[in-house]
Amino acid sequence: MERKTDINDLPEEIIVLIFKELQHEDIIKNCFKTSLRWQKIVIEHFMQPYLRKLARHHLDLRKSFENVGWSENCYENDLILNLFEKHTMCNKKTPQETHLQVEHIYEFDVEKAKTKNLWSRSPILLLPIVLTILGFLYLALRRYGVLHVH
Repeated sequence: MERKTDINDLPEEIIVLIFKELQHEDIIKNCFKTSLRWQKIVIEHFMQPYLRKLARHHLDLRKSFENVGWSENCYENDLILNLFEKHTMCNKKTPQETHLQVEHIYEFDVEKAKTKNLWSRSPILLLPIVLTILGFLYLALRRYGVLHVH
């Protein structure tokens, strides 16, 4: 008999690419419950990156994560799952709010934001502004007698 190929025959990288085309709510609520392999993929490629981004943007959360043994290089699936559930699903949010929260966190990319910001790409453009401000400050200090030039 001829063996048919199914989705579990695909490499993990391909499954992740397919999952990324789905709504985050579907990944967390459905794909996660499909099999142990998919559960591991969801934890490793969706939940742990979400926790990393939360930790980078909320230092108080980072400290609480680290206090229970989490790190950015954590591979303890149970710990990752518990933290993820505690900081998303168990926040009494509706599934739609959770989806928006997860989607918003995933979309934010610090490096991408830096490249879109004109000042971070070319900080030399700030020089005329800084020099103008310093000039006004110098004149104001001289006028009000704070700065004495001999």
